[in-house]
Amino acid sequence: MSSSIEDDESTSSGLSSIASAEPSSTISLSDPTPAPTTLVIAPKPTNEDDLDDDGIFPPMTTPWTGPVDCTWTFDANKVPRSGSDGLAAMLDLQPIAGARSLSCYPDAMFDKGLTGVYSPGTCPHGWTTVSLRVDTSENRDDETTTAICCSSEYTLDGNLCKRSISSVLAVPYTYNQTAQTYDAVSDTPTTLYGATIAVYTIRALFKDSDKDALGLKDEDDIPGTEHHGRSLSLGARIGIGVGVAVFVLLAIGALAFWLIRRERKKTEKRRAHELGAVGSMRHTSPGSGDNFYAAADANHRRDRSRQTAEPPPAYEAATDSNSMTENDSQLSEDTATRDEEIRALQVQKEAIQRRIEELERSETQSQEDNRRG
Repeated sequence: MSSSIEDDESTSSGLSSIASAEPSSTISLSDPTPAPTTLVIAPKPTNEDDLDDDGIFPPMTTPWTGPVDCTWTFDANKVPRSGSDGLAAMLDLQPIAGARSLSCYPDAMFDKGLTGVYSPGTCPHGWTTVSLRVDTSENRDDETTTAICCSSEYTLDGNLCKRSISSVLAVPYTYNQTAQTYDAVSDTPTTLYGATIAVYTIRALFKDSDKDALGLKDEDDIPGTEHHGRSLSLGARIGIGVGVAVFVLLAIGALAFWLIRRERKKTEKRRAHELGAVGSMRHTSPGSGDNFYAAADANHRRDRSRQTAEPPPAYEAATDSNSMTENDSQLSEDTATRDEEIRALQVQKEAIQRRIEELERSETQSQEDNRRG
């Protein structure tokens, strides 16, 4: 069936290829016989789930242009009030085999119970791509791109393309609950004002290998891609896991190396400080030893002076016993002082020797640790 359409812009109210015409009150069919009054069940829009199974869809590799006139239909029981929102008229609510209105969609539009699925194909002339989805798979050659097409000046709304216009001529139908069919109320179109009109979407599927045949030379010919990837393959997941593990191990190793290096520098600084302190002790601290040697040297000089002096007369030794006693007491005191200084020096020497041995052991241990590291 077909009828004319008018809207507020006096332009196409359906596809962009559908020209405006004067209002008409007749319905024309490709067959001059009267239009049937009982129609088949209306097709339902195709969902993504309908495309999950691998199937063979009709191709659309050649340009297609819609006719001048198309039929708009509406459910007489669901006519909204003027100016209110909602679906009022639809292009081919109930397509009839052999009717001229079927030419408002490309051939094979409703094959296999699906609504407008073509593969390979692209959006036909007068239709625009409103959504582009890429279903990724393990093999890039098997990735399928789905272009969802709407007639020009229409907006995607769910599984339909809709547009608001001031008025449209549409044929009324009613739904028969018993027979579950649509029946034509009248062959005369009715004018709907402030209406919303809708068309079925067209889904065009293609792969990379189809681009040359479809004239898709570069990415600019496929605008607005949305990637809806499936889960990653097992190999990809393993690769990602191994990469993450290697990165973590490298990070831990770098951190451990930095910590060990910092601790080693601290140890070397501390050892250098201790060695410097020992060297300073060797050159400056043994003051008591120096005093001891000085005292010993003084005593030695005093002894030598005593030895070189002339011995007293014999009779003095026999006659001056007090002088002999004083000399013996002085010599005993000098000897005791010398012994105490010697013992103090020996104690200090032993302490220094123990410290040197401790530092040497520490140095040896550090060298062994460096060789093992």
